[in-house]
Amino acid sequence: MLPTGKRNVQLPGQPDRAAHDHRFEHKSTSELLRSLLVLRLCTSPLSHHGPDLLRAQPWLAASCAEHFTAGAERADAWAQMNKLKAHGLSAILDAADPFNPPVGHLHSLLAAINTASAMPTQGFAIVRPRRLADPEALRRTASALAAGAPLDDAERQCLASMDQRLQQLAQHAATRGVKLLLEDLDGPHLGPVLSALLPPLLRAVNSVGAEALAAGRPAAPAEARLFLPYAVGAAGALQRLTRDLETAQSEGYVLGAKLVGNGSDAPSTWSACLERLLEAAQAGRAEVMLAAARRGEVEAAVAALARAGLSPEAAPVAFVQPLGVADHLGFSLGRHGYRVYKTCPYGKAEDVRPALLQHMQDASWASHEDARLAQAELWSRLLSDPLAAAAARVLGARQQRSSAGASGGRSDANQPMAS
Repeated sequence: MLPTGKRNVQLPGQPDRAAHDHRFEHKSTSELLRSLLVLRLCTSPLSHHGPDLLRAQPWLAASCAEHFTAGAERADAWAQMNKLKAHGLSAILDAADPFNPPVGHLHSLLAAINTASAMPTQGFAIVRPRRLADPEALRRTASALAAGAPLDDAERQCLASMDQRLQQLAQHAATRGVKLLLEDLDGPHLGPVLSALLPPLLRAVNSVGAEALAAGRPAAPAEARLFLPYAVGAAGALQRLTRDLETAQSEGYVLGAKLVGNGSDAPSTWSACLERLLEAAQAGRAEVMLAAARRGEVEAAVAALARAGLSPEAAPVAFVQPLGVADHLGFSLGRHGYRVYKTCPYGKAEDVRPALLQHMQDASWASHEDARLAQAELWSRLLSDPLAAAAARVLGARQQRSSAGASGGRSDANQPMAS
């Protein structure tokens, strides 16, 4: 158990039957079996062929969609949100509309902000800025900015339109009390454009409270309404984070930071960035979302929060994970009072496919323990039913074979930690 100030938190994998039951009480046996099938696929070498498998096997695509997405309709997404709420977690609904032109996508985002405003907890909406401009116009504009060349009329219009759409989204979110998570900021055709547009937007949006921003007047205290991602696996991650924290402090706004982990590849960078952010959060200079899906990342975060004296309920810090990925960690964190969000893509099967594949990729390195625990729970349920004894024996034999195979090819980073 890790100390967190006045409490001790029992993270999953340690001998706590109540926590074990809590992780799976929201799943029927058939749902548990489906989850196990999906997780075993994602954590096997077959995961490298995910797109081909989903195209060739519609039943498998449907099973993966049921595990990793919130459904096809908004009503399905709300049902998933209520299920998470019952276990102390919150949802970030992510409506899929990959084929919408920029103006249509803008209207979809405005509707998503309205939906997020009705959440019982702090609402978030996901914004992908590259979807707010024509791809070819964005490429030309970024190239001109990167080269320091004068912009032509079309490039100036592209930049102005994207700026206007971002401003509109920020203003609408403020009036609804919703915060925005910027996603998918990588790539050569976006960096120069965002370098031009984001600094003034951050100064305007993150330097005043939501009510003041909506009313168009300055007021204290400041809060982060717009969050930027910081991937610890990216080159110079700590330096970029440090620079942005210093800029926010000097220019008088609160930095909204989503720290994105990538497991054991950069544990020292994760810890260094985490300490830097929590120091700023203590001083009221940052609000933090921790995209942590591996046990080591979560344990480091819980320990760092304890050292900083930040309580789970009151700290400007929350965890965020994809739906269906590292659920054993997310549900246990929520059970112990930490703020946890699950990103929940929803929409038609063809529209949600990119998000589904991303969640499957995340699960390939983050859900070995999910699969192990789901299999143990299914085994337990089968053994408790005399009519299922034969099926349990078959499952037990398969469990031994799959565990032996996984042990031979699994890295230490994917092994459950000792209690």
